[in-house]
Amino acid sequence: MEEVMLRLQELLFPAIADVAVLSVDVGIETVRVDAQCTTADAACPGCGAWSTRGRSTYLRFLADVPSAGRSVVLRLRVRRFRCGSTKYPRRTFVEQIPGLTRRYGRRTERLRSTLAAVGLALAGRAGAGSAAVLGMSTSDTVIRPASPVCFASAAPSGSRATTLDFQNFVRTEGALYAFTPSIPTLRALAEGSLDNAIEVHPGTVLRPADSLDAGSVRLRFDAAGGLTLQAQDGQTLWGARTAGSGVDALFAANGELSVRDAAGKPLWSSRTGGAPGARLLVRPSGDAVILRNGRPVWRVSGPSS
Repeated sequence: MEEVMLRLQELLFPAIADVAVLSVDVGIETVRVDAQCTTADAACPGCGAWSTRGRSTYLRFLADVPSAGRSVVLRLRVRRFRCGSTKYPRRTFVEQIPGLTRRYGRRTERLRSTLAAVGLALAGRAGAGSAAVLGMSTSDTVIRPASPVCFASAAPSGSRATTLDFQNFVRTEGALYAFTPSIPTLRALAEGSLDNAIEVHPGTVLRPADSLDAGSVRLRFDAAGGLTLQAQDGQTLWGARTAGSGVDALFAANGELSVRDAAGKPLWSSRTGGAPGARLLVRPSGDAVILRNGRPVWRVSGPSS
């Protein structure tokens, strides 16, 4: 039986580590998968500190991609941990599994990605109808609020990413309208020139718990006042060492990234000022970089990028 569970785990979660399949119940219309996380610790989403102090467990029910025409429900047992940091008001947090879950989510990440792809291709009721045929239940709004979609348009120094958050909808009788990209952007989308790099516009201020997530890495200003580059699993790859004193981080119009204290004085700086038009990117290749005329003048990254 143990060998069967291991084979099912490889089949159901081939790219997701630290998940154990406990049982699979196949019904006429639904497949229910019971699973749990196998790691001994988890990172607090607020301060990034790791904790092994588990308090309790409960079940999450997540819709997953269908199998053989049957809808799939993942019954995942997750643990609530106690955060030991005294610099952050959060006392407990629930573990998340990278690539599978997110806070308050009712769908797995792969189902979210699949629905987003259907929504981009067909939109509205056509997308919802096609998703239903494939065994993925959804509403007319296949692309939902908080579903960021990144489009790329050509620039002399490389691709320039624009992230669209479908937050604003206008509903009238029998119709649903949303703000959509321009025709050139849709044409670039149809040609497959997507770019999920995150560009930080000049004047952007990061405050505690703000995060710029490019998938494999994220640039985060944590609740303790530190600016860090984190991997997808929460591991800190780089830090400005301003925890305890930093109030916010600013990417100024002159091209300089800095962490400021309560008086507005810089505690840390990228030392790249004097270059209006410089671009700050957080890239899925695993780094954060400031480009001046297409050339990097500041860069931090993980060990593999």
